[in-house]
Amino acid sequence: MEKKFEPSINLSKNQGLGVWIKGDGNGELLNFRLEGAQHLSYGARGDHFINIDFHGWRYFELLEIESTEASKYVWTAGAGNGEADGVYASYHFTPTYDNIVKLLVWYNNLPKDMEIKCLIGPVKALAMVTEKLWNPSVTIDGERITFPVTMESGMYLEFNSPRDCRLYGSKGEFIQDVPVTGNVPVLKKGMNSISFTCRANSMLNPRIQVTVIGEGKPIKNSN
Repeated sequence: MEKKFEPSINLSKNQGLGVWIKGDGNGELLNFRLEGAQHLSYGARGDHFINIDFHGWRYFELLEIESTEASKYVWTAGAGNGEADGVYASYHFTPTYDNIVKLLVWYNNLPKDMEIKCLIGPVKALAMVTEKLWNPSVTIDGERITFPVTMESGMYLEFNSPRDCRLYGSKGEFIQDVPVTGNVPVLKKGMNSISFTCRANSMLNPRIQVTVIGEGKPIKNSN
């Protein structure tokens, strides 16, 4: 399904999407795609995936654009610019949010020989605001490490060891060294349960990206 905007709409201050979905739990994939103007960004688009692995109504706020996940699926043949499977425009440019010409809703990963059904509520463009969070913590299998620091939107924290933890600004500038409390969690063989918590403004839903990188004895020593 697609909704064309004529004239185009300006979402530069409303780059998030909010939508209610009633899922059937059959594992299909929904994709909400914003597409920019062809003459400005060659039709660059931003995909937002929702895995329908739940039953009943659930609310989603979509902001981050999919990256490598987009290549796992064939969404369209051509997309209007001659490409074979619609992947090129997902990587070449980013959408021009001040000139959005389409909202598309795609279905994919449909189960074989099974009827599926989802209900989709109104799709709303959401404003993004600068906000703070405090004392982010990561817990792995019950072992928690906490970073007693205040972070603003765009900042990122790099932890390498209790003596090497640094806070950086949105432009990559070093701000301060950060002490840690708690023990460094240890990954166990097999599956590990990982969770994140922080203090934040109760009026907003903060969005955090956490990357966990394991370190230890190599699987194979190089000669």
